Amino acid sequence: MDMLRLCRSDNIGVRDLAPALFLQLNKDQECYDFLKWYATTGQEGDYNWGNMDLGFLDVKNADAFEPVDVFVREFADLGHTLSITLIKIRMLGDLRSLQSSMVFGEKLSQEIVDNVRSQLVSTIISGNKEIMYSRDQSKAIQRLESQVTKLYKAVKKSNPYF
Repeated sequence: MDMLRLCRSDNIGVRDLAPALFLQLNKDQECYDFLKWYATTGQEGDYNWGNMDLGFLDVKNADAFEPVDVFVREFADLGHTLSITLIKIRMLGDLRSLQSSMVFGEKLSQEIVDNVRSQLVSTIISGNKEIMYSRDQSKAIQRLESQVTKLYKAVKKSNPYF
């Protein structure tokens, strides 16, 4: 991140390596924020990369459940689109795990169930209290399934061999 801070224009391509590193370190929210900044502010044609007073990678705690339209534009970076896809797939798996864990709620105390559920999921899901304490994840699951399908199609369009 210091390399990017020192050379915002990133003439050596560090921005292409960072998302994979974030994902390997289980820093899904930080990865999402990074990718969101590059998909929004980083795409502005009039952004002055040399102006150190402008905000840089300043997206924090972006809503990872939001629509993926900003990430599936034409000529999007394949690595960035793949990283968003992996985040969304992980979120989808987490929601399915939460939905399945409701079976234990009838047999164990709520404190134990809440502790188990918090260990099942990534930081994006565990940080969302509304989802963590919801008994029905079906609407969020449907929304994420739709987003993952859209991302799959974008990746295939970008590179049918991947």
